Amino acid sequence: MLYLYLVHRDLIDLTSPRNRDALSQLRSWSQTERVLVILSLEHLLETCRGSDLKSRRELADTADSLLPAWILSRGYLHSEEARAAMWQYLGVSTERYWPTARSEITGGGLVTGDDGARRYRLSVFRSSVGDTFTRDGDRTRHLGQVGDTLGFARMLDLLDSTPGVVEALKAVSEDAYPQATARFRQEYPKDLPGMDWFTAWTLDRACQGVALDHLVRADFLRQLDLRTCPSIYSMIQTKNQINREKIARIDASEMADIVHLSALPYVDLFSADKRICDFIRRAKLAPGVFPSGAVRQMETCRTLAISFDRIKSNALH
Repeated sequence: MLYLYLVHRDLIDLTSPRNRDALSQLRSWSQTERVLVILSLEHLLETCRGSDLKSRRELADTADSLLPAWILSRGYLHSEEARAAMWQYLGVSTERYWPTARSEITGGGLVTGDDGARRYRLSVFRSSVGDTFTRDGDRTRHLGQVGDTLGFARMLDLLDSTPGVVEALKAVSEDAYPQATARFRQEYPKDLPGMDWFTAWTLDRACQGVALDHLVRADFLRQLDLRTCPSIYSMIQTKNQINREKIARIDASEMADIVHLSALPYVDLFSADKRICDFIRRAKLAPGVFPSGAVRQMETCRTLAISFDRIKSNALH
């Protein structure tokens, strides 16, 4: 099963009449579990920023028809990566959990094997978008079970009915991000400030609820190889590459692209425009950078057509 991450632009393209055949093909691949379409909370937030209610609803229904799995929202994903690294430091074996069917999508956390040994399971996918920003890590959920999932359309209705959400999202993406990015590019010629603090804060949050001596915690933070936390590492490396781009026009869509990038290590095919693909290449993000078994294929695709070609090619091997 290939894990396919479609950015918001591709979902919009799939609603176009000219892509009716492509949508039908992707639905077929999804239903036969040849492909697992991966979406994120960011898809919902981007959809909320759209101005046309009818178009938003059409996009949401299209997304639901692809039977997607949902990757943990960025903050929880980073926290889970850090917790896995912490338990490994403490001598508890860790494993990445890659479901091979939708019915196998389950939460992670500390589990006990038949032999009585404990291990930490890092599971980054959920059946319901409502579980992507909660620590509901121990329940197994099944897509299609009535009343057991919160899909794209239902969550969109919830956000649309909440006063001020759409306006706030537009203000952040259209005003705050471009202004902050312009200032950082001017003041810091290379790497962004605060990345060490961000990493330490994420790791410290992951340690909450675990009784660790402060010296042990400090040693964990000191010795950690951040490549064992692929999403955190990818975000930092790519943001630094974007910051070094002093000439290019600042695009407000970059903010959403950076959030989407959190999923890159955990998918086989990742759609992104040419500019983001170039930043990923400059950041040298590839499976060989990370520990064996920690990431998926991480192949970037600049168009929906390229993604489909890769899926068809994979079926021939």
